Amino acid sequence: MTKRQTNRSRAIRRAAVVLAAAVGVSTVASTAGNAATSSSTPTRGGTLNVATYEVHPGWCLGDNPGNSGLMVSRAIYETLVERTKSGYKPLLAESITPSADFKTWTAKLRTGIKYHDGTDFNAANVVKNFQMIRGNAFIGGMVTAAGGQTEFLTALAQAAGGSSSAKLQLGSWRTTAAGSLGHTVGTAIPFTANIVDVTASDASTVVFSLENAQRDFLGTLYGSGRFTMRADAQINDIKKCSTTPIGTGPFTYDSASKLDSKIIVKANANYWRKDGTQKLPYLDKIVFTNVKSANSRSAGLKRGSYQAGLFSGATDGRFIQDLRKEKSVKEYKSDREFYPQLWLNQGKTGSPFKEQTARDAIAYATNVDQLNKTLLRGEVTTPSSVTGKANIMYSQAGFKSFNEKKARDAVAAYKTATGKDLQFVLPHDSSQQSENLAKELRRMWQKVGMKVRLEKVESAQYLKKAFNTTTGGNDYDIAYITALEGADTTFSVPFLSVNAYSQISSAGKNAAIKGIFGSTLGGLLGLSHHTEVGVDAAFKAGQASGSKADFVKATAIIQGKTLTVPMGSFAYSFIASTKLGGVGKAKLPSGGVRRTVTNFGIDFAGVWLTK
Repeated sequence: MTKRQTNRSRAIRRAAVVLAAAVGVSTVASTAGNAATSSSTPTRGGTLNVATYEVHPGWCLGDNPGNSGLMVSRAIYETLVERTKSGYKPLLAESITPSADFKTWTAKLRTGIKYHDGTDFNAANVVKNFQMIRGNAFIGGMVTAAGGQTEFLTALAQAAGGSSSAKLQLGSWRTTAAGSLGHTVGTAIPFTANIVDVTASDASTVVFSLENAQRDFLGTLYGSGRFTMRADAQINDIKKCSTTPIGTGPFTYDSASKLDSKIIVKANANYWRKDGTQKLPYLDKIVFTNVKSANSRSAGLKRGSYQAGLFSGATDGRFIQDLRKEKSVKEYKSDREFYPQLWLNQGKTGSPFKEQTARDAIAYATNVDQLNKTLLRGEVTTPSSVTGKANIMYSQAGFKSFNEKKARDAVAAYKTATGKDLQFVLPHDSSQQSENLAKELRRMWQKVGMKVRLEKVESAQYLKKAFNTTTGGNDYDIAYITALEGADTTFSVPFLSVNAYSQISSAGKNAAIKGIFGSTLGGLLGLSHHTEVGVDAAFKAGQASGSKADFVKATAIIQGKTLTVPMGSFAYSFIASTKLGGVGKAKLPSGGVRRTVTNFGIDFAGVWLTK
């Protein structure tokens, strides 16, 4: 049985595995000393070979790719909105406007756009996509299994009241729904907890109704670049959804090698966007090859095996800096708006991080400046808050900087309070860069009296255990994951909240979704599994008001209680042959251009290769 077949047979478990990967805003950064770039006159044809660093997990709603995996997806799929230097702009939508109270958002869609199978992109299709994204389609499957809405809601209310028989009924209906709709269930559900309905008022108009006012809802629709639209033929088919991508994007699926270590896409002959009067895309094909080792990616770029590759400043600093010296390649760099954290798990039985003294010890003992000198090569900014300065949450209130004496004092205080040594396991993935970082962190922590054991885990397994859909918790005491990004909070809120549904009424239109998913997926993404409900309330107030003061209240609690330990800010580098032209140049139909580099690379629609 292949890995893909195994995934398909475990739809719900697979669906809830998330790579907590942030999407960054970016500016192009040309590297001094590089050779002249490709001609400014577009040329047609050719195959671009791109090195990614993650195996693509699949194409369905529950298949959540990592950063470089998303780069492959975004060659095929598109979102309603896109991110530019000046904010979010409509892409598949023509316009998106809020009501006066920011509880209703109306999207007018572009007409005439076709999916790769020739079917229309329209309002009914968008409604279907979002009803599946938010879990409502799955709830509908349970209602059908129950024999009606009244029967289902009655059982749901009884189960909430403690009825064992009602809980068994719900479990049986869930299993029935999973038989035909399990592939639609994913971790997008908590991201869309505030949406209570999605309707089509006509063939090209979609109305999003929210429970709570949200001024930054465009960020939710963007979904960190992940809320892509799929054709009905794909999302209706549980057997083919993961293997048969059908989007509206500039490239169509061609083929893949075993386990998708190599994926080939070809030009969409009927792509709807143009570059001025020029038909897009310019390239004939793109070959995406999974190359986990940064050393191998770098070597491949140097010898010309690949014309482009994606690198992370959080782990690949040595190779990024080495490639900057190469005259045959050019670096396109995002802003440093990706904020990795050490997530300190309070919800796991036996975790030492239930005690704030243990959490404080990690915060005071972690020296990012030293990590920069020994491993990160200055590619990471020293933290002074849970986010970077460009983020609306930025505040130094309660932030704990490196202080070895305070770290030793916190370790001693933990032992006094518990009678135990401060000890735990630090997991890391199998890449050499991750292992080196884990060893350096262990050295710092052991220096002040902690006892740390390292555990090497393949990245897919790491994530399954960190986001355990069976228990709804995190199997690790501590985990290093990037989950915060950008200047707003729309992608970050579920990772920092107690529960995505904590501010959603149990008596409202989302009662059924909250009742089914609230206790599992609702808190799944909050890796710290804390109980500080004031964080959730502050986020709700901030999204309604748009006021920095409200968001800063959340930051003050997060930092004061040491719910995470910030590990600085870093950028992604898309490094390409100087023969690659047009990077960051193709205009969007609504004006402007997409951010030149995000965590999922560049806009491949408008690039070409000089022959």
